[in-house]
Amino acid sequence: MKSEEHNFGILALTAATGVPIGLNYTERTSHLPDTGTVQTVTLDLTDVADLPASLRVYLMVDAYPAAVTTLE
Repeated sequence: MKSEEHNFGILALTAATGVPIGLNYTERTSHLPDTGTVQTVTLDLTDVADLPASLRVYLMVDAYPAAVTTLE
């Protein structure tokens, strides 16, 4: 998918409860390359206090959850 045609993001939830992690997702999310076919989407969790031990993470393309995984 081309970055010029879509919005890419990551949504992180507490795996046990399904409650979203309160973050400024716009500032913490990036994708590469900036133009053309997107290869990676990254959510920077550096310096986030009180992260749960297990996260359910959704790759969002526009408003659609394109993929999901659990990180432990």
